[in-house]
Amino acid sequence: MKKAPLAALAAAALLFGAAALGRIPSGTRRTYSPAPTPPREPYRLVSGGADRLDVNRVTGPVLAGLPGVGRYASGILALRRELGGFTSLEQLSLVPGIGRATCLKAAEVLKITEK
Repeated sequence: MKKAPLAALAAAALLFGAAALGRIPSGTRRTYSPAPTPPREPYRLVSGGADRLDVNRVTGPVLAGLPGVGRYASGILALRRELGGFTSLEQLSLVPGIGRATCLKAAEVLKITEK
């Protein structure tokens, strides 16, 4: 079989895609990377704590929907049951995966009310 010049191969690839070069079977589905996700909204600053939710009373689905801490909802709920309730937001750092940065984010959306 005679080899085609490189320029002809490049032109065929541009015109007909990689399937023209025989590298991809023509019936094969091509996969593309997903479109980039839009940037998330910045965390809103909460004044006075009136808009924040009590970590000892919030339900699982509501907690899961909160920005910054939602993916740790199951761990937060399990630790809340184990402790019998949180006494400070710093206790959230006992949940696996939650560090200082996540505790700071949690402080923007969660609070602890005194009994």
